[in-house]
Amino acid sequence: MTSKATQLENDEDVLDYRIAIDDASKQVTKQARLALIATSSLLAACFLTYLFLEGSPLHRYWHPLGQIVLAVNLATMNAALYYDLLAWGSWSIRRSLKKEFNEFREDRFGDIK
Repeated sequence: MTSKATQLENDEDVLDYRIAIDDASKQVTKQARLALIATSSLLAACFLTYLFLEGSPLHRYWHPLGQIVLAVNLATMNAALYYDLLAWGSWSIRRSLKKEFNEFREDRFGDIK
């Protein structure tokens, strides 16, 4: 069993998979951080928009400021959607790489834990 484990550690294809999975994990972390920032910005913009709606304390300033806040809200919605989809896509790629690596390892080296 140690010989298979040694072969697994020294195999060039295994090293390539591990590097790809590590890079994908870094990408997931980066994209998740950006998605969190964009989604937080969207929530803040929604709250600001609420303050300018009828019956809210800042409604009298709707025309000069409220419309600008509404436009910012729409822009942050697009940014949040974009970065959330990028985060999901990078997570999906990493998951696929891990599955592919496990299948490759089982095919080439058998069941090694």
